[in-house]
Amino acid sequence: ASLLACMRSACLMHGHSNLRCLTCHCFAMCIAVWQIVEALDSTLLEHNQQHISSSSFFTVSLDEASAIGKVSFLCVHLHILRDWVRVPIFLELSEVTDSPTAANVLAMVRDTLLTVSGLPLEQLQQRLVCCGTDGANVMTGVHTGLSISLRRSMAPFIVPVYCAAHRLNLAASVLKDQPLISKLSGVLDSLNR
Repeated sequence: ASLLACMRSACLMHGHSNLRCLTCHCFAMCIAVWQIVEALDSTLLEHNQQHISSSSFFTVSLDEASAIGKVSFLCVHLHILRDWVRVPIFLELSEVTDSPTAANVLAMVRDTLLTVSGLPLEQLQQRLVCCGTDGANVMTGVHTGLSISLRRSMAPFIVPVYCAAHRLNLAASVLKDQPLISKLSGVLDSLNR
């Protein structure tokens, strides 16, 4: 479906109304782009799996976001420690096709970690030590949130962390209604013009 949408967009941009035109140069361009993407994807996957397998411990960062049209996406990153430097590894951005409950997000995270890391479940259980999420109840709920469910089902040593950037954003949204903060924000905005 993605390739077809890409071809359709490329053909329409070039003024071709016949979407089945296989001689169109944009069709060939689109095929070449997808071949490059697929080659890079497999190379990057192998590269990431080597780094993950050589890491003693790693953390996972998750963020679920809703886009226009009520479509939800889950972004999954790992952070490994290499030579005492924290290295981020992008794992996946995937559409949440079911409702974004803790159980559904847990299944997505589990599948992503097992597939992309290339590690067996036993090694994931030993190495996954932290889960960073936003403050949504689905992620941080005390009884059935993702962090607790992750600890119970696959990562017994995990420490849940509420993302500082999300906390700052929440604090800023509350403070914007304060008169002094509103005036200060206006002054800062005028400096950017």
